[in-house]
Amino acid sequence: MAVPLRVRKATPDDTMGVFKLVVAMHTETDFRNYQLNPEKAFANLGIWIGQDKAAMLIATRGDDVVGMLACAVAPEWYSDETLASEHLFYVRSDNRGTRAAYLLMKAYMQWAIDLNADHVMAGVSTGTGDAAERLYQKFGLYPTGGNYIKHLKE
Repeated sequence: MAVPLRVRKATPDDTMGVFKLVVAMHTETDFRNYQLNPEKAFANLGIWIGQDKAAMLIATRGDDVVGMLACAVAPEWYSDETLASEHLFYVRSDNRGTRAAYLLMKAYMQWAIDLNADHVMAGVSTGTGDAAERLYQKFGLYPTGGNYIKHLKE
């Protein structure tokens, strides 16, 4: 019998499991073009873990962290309205095709509602994202542009 998939907010005890996903995401995505500083990355996970206006949502199977979605809510610089923003969204390759991404996105949307956000944003900045775009559209999000990058020190 498969271990059930659960989604919840990460606690400090989950930091190493989340960090392992960060390393996998770095290896697999365009982030590999940036030098990874493991100590800095590990320490900065606290930006989302245990905060009031930010969260690291995780998908787990038992004690195994298999997906993450980091997010924060803040007023826009030009408005009093608040925007919930997704900063990192990654599901480990052996859990793609499961409900992990859907459940993380569902938790993110509920988190934004619970914090009374006026707007919700999510994006794909690590390559093509047809599956991500379909997922976002299931939750009522629509495309508003794209990301472009040039790595100057290749």
